[in-house]
Amino acid sequence: MIPGENEVLPIMKIEVCRLDDPAFTVRDIDGTDAPPLFTIGYQGRTLDQFIEILKENRIESVIDIRFSTVSRFKPEFRDSNLTRELPRAGIRYVHHKELGVPYAWQNPYKAGAIPFECLEKFYRWNVKKNSDFKAFISSVKESSPAALMCFERYATPTRGQKIACHRSILAAMLLESGEFERVIHL
Repeated sequence: MIPGENEVLPIMKIEVCRLDDPAFTVRDIDGTDAPPLFTIGYQGRTLDQFIEILKENRIESVIDIRFSTVSRFKPEFRDSNLTRELPRAGIRYVHHKELGVPYAWQNPYKAGAIPFECLEKFYRWNVKKNSDFKAFISSVKESSPAALMCFERYATPTRGQKIACHRSILAAMLLESGEFERVIHL
């Protein structure tokens, strides 16, 4: 007999949901919930477009994971503006500087001097060293549906964007915790 052949797998009850369904969740046979995790970048978007995407996907919290909240290219995405505008749209805003990538790593990575694999190893180490990651996992789950926010439009290299954003690493770490069902990049 081949290992795995005729193996009985546990049955999972999956509810098919649409994003506009307030019950958008996955429940297993025991009734436990594992919410999805969202990520979003604002590059190439206006603040109004950004907020509209959040509202369309029923995002309740934006978790800003930039090292600095001062955007040189898009001043409307400064923390002082997001702190005012997102709550007006019914969306909570919180910044976690400790989850950003320090400039000493950002600039060489974006210039191609540091490969993604090195950035990923450093970032995972840095997050575990400089944050209470278990508490962060709980806060994200409690504030779900939540979106991790950074600058880059796409979380991974796509359509001319040559680099991956660190939010893809953080999203993978959160997914690995088992507390989230899947990651949806907006």
